[in-house]
Amino acid sequence: MASATETVKGAVDTSHEESKKKTALYETVIKEIYHYISLHRLSPGDKLPSETELSAMLGVSRNTIREATRILQSIGIVHSSQRTGMTIREFSISSLNRFFPHCVQIINTTMQKIYEARLWFESSIIDEIIGNATPQDIDNMRVAMKPMIAACLEGDGALFLSADIDFHKEYFQCTHNDIITGMGDIILSYAQLASAEQQLLTPSTITSMILTVEEHKKIIQFVEEKNKADLLKIVHKVHTTTKAGVLDPPAEPAFTPVLAGRPQAHRG
Repeated sequence: MASATETVKGAVDTSHEESKKKTALYETVIKEIYHYISLHRLSPGDKLPSETELSAMLGVSRNTIREATRILQSIGIVHSSQRTGMTIREFSISSLNRFFPHCVQIINTTMQKIYEARLWFESSIIDEIIGNATPQDIDNMRVAMKPMIAACLEGDGALFLSADIDFHKEYFQCTHNDIITGMGDIILSYAQLASAEQQLLTPSTITSMILTVEEHKKIIQFVEEKNKADLLKIVHKVHTTTKAGVLDPPAEPAFTPVLAGRPQAHRG
């Protein structure tokens, strides 16, 4: 006779297997719905078959169809209402962005991979930055610098991180390309969460924040001058410095440099 422990373990294993099957099933349904949309060349506003029709077409329960369509609604692919049924929504990449801070927690990635991806992305859009940046874009980046400087003066690493993210959003806006800015937001979502977690372990030093501010001033300068070669160099330097500072943070020196006229402060 099986022991109580063996009985419980068997029940847990069975429940786990059933959960895996259910997950695989609704994921398959999502793929089939994508295939249906592509096959029938559906556009925003076009109707999808009803839950009952999809259930019959795919040979699965309505509960499975409902689970799949709930996910498609949550990421902005379809819209459902009692009056119109399920229809295709106008796609916006921004509808996906809010999910990425949660996704990065479950995707097996590393800080190094995030920095590599961000460096590749920011290097690859320099032509668009140089070619499309307007005087207003330059002013917007300068305005975005002010909270960075304030956070640096206060020694607030968390506030500095948030201000740095806002600066790079303005930088991506220089492309005047919605797809690029959307992709940039996704990468920044990864970087922001990873950096915030690292901030708890290794807070930013005043020195590292000052270096970042000075490097970002040069980014603005080179964009304004349309100096592609030096902009590429400083982008590489920014991310190489940031990566090294996070993965192998330097010790804080006894004295910190002057920033915006602030007197030197003894930290010893």
